[in-house]
Amino acid sequence: MWAQAQALGLPRYQYTAREVVSGWHYVAFAQECTLAYSKLFAEVVLSHLQSCGVKFRDSRLQTDNGCEFVGNWQSRSDSAFTLAVEAVRGLRHTRCPPRAHTWQSDVETAHRLIEDEFYEVERFTSRSDFIAKAGAYNLWFNVARRNSGKEHKTPWELIREREPEVSAAICALPPVYLDELFMKKLDSKLLWGYDVIPHPSISQER
Repeated sequence: MWAQAQALGLPRYQYTAREVVSGWHYVAFAQECTLAYSKLFAEVVLSHLQSCGVKFRDSRLQTDNGCEFVGNWQSRSDSAFTLAVEAVRGLRHTRCPPRAHTWQSDVETAHRLIEDEFYEVERFTSRSDFIAKAGAYNLWFNVARRNSGKEHKTPWELIREREPEVSAAICALPPVYLDELFMKKLDSKLLWGYDVIPHPSISQER
């Protein structure tokens, strides 16, 4: 992967969201690991879930204690990431206790799987080819890949059993380049004077 990334200018960081019950996941990419990009990724994911009919009822979004989520560890106020998450009714941001590595085991499992099943086997011709193939992999992961740890069912099968009213579009959030999306958002704010998240065309691991 490293040689391809150097030759094609592929992103250095993967941002990952995973739901622990069904196992679905979404990914996005950027050249940097920042609070601004983490906040934007959370906003895109949460907006997509709400558009698919997901209702948050005493739900939580858990992260580790990285500065891309909590900002300055000396700060006495909530980070922009926390404020964005908790602006959604019924949702709160929680953090893993220090050195509690198993608390992030679901997302780390997803990282290992995408390394073995995607990065190690695919070949890319451009940044657009990379993002398209990442989208195809993520859709396959959510719709067709059976999980031996979850009764050999796919994430979509588990979602449909638990929340039958949720749209099947929940599985199909395409990955985006967060740095590019951030600049589009910034441009739209400067041009029109209000805060808009440009929707991806149809929202980490080093």
